[in-house]
Amino acid sequence: MPDPTPTLANVAGNWRGSVSFTAGGVAAEEPFEMTLVQQQDRAEVTGTYSAGRFSGNLRGETTVTSFTGTFDFNSNAQGQICTGTFTVSGPAVGNSLTWTSPNVVGASCTNTPINMVFEVQRR
Repeated sequence: MPDPTPTLANVAGNWRGSVSFTAGGVAAEEPFEMTLVQQQDRAEVTGTYSAGRFSGNLRGETTVTSFTGTFDFNSNAQGQICTGTFTVSGPAVGNSLTWTSPNVVGASCTNTPINMVFEVQRR
C-alpha cells in the first residue's frame, strides 16, 4: 500500500506582525498585516498585504513545510509613486511565520526595501 500523500501546509487566514528592512541605508521596522486565501488541499495561495510604506496583492504556493511567492510592491512614500515586485519564502508551519525577501525588483523608484524579514502571527 503506498504512503498517503503528505498534507500541504495551510497558511490561510489573517496574519499580523512586523516587517523589518533597510531602505536608503536606514534600518526600519513597520507594522505588517496580510490576509491569505488557500483552498483546502491546494498549494495555491492568494491574498493582500499592507505595511506602513507599501502594500499590494500576493500569490504563491505552499509545500508540506514551506511557502514561496511573489508580492506586488506599491508605495507612495514621500509622494513618490513606486511599483515593483519581491519574492518571499520561508517555513509555513504553525501559527507564527518568519519569511524573508532579498529586495524589490523592477521598481520605478530608488531606495526600495532590501533584506526584508516578515514576522507574523495568525489571528
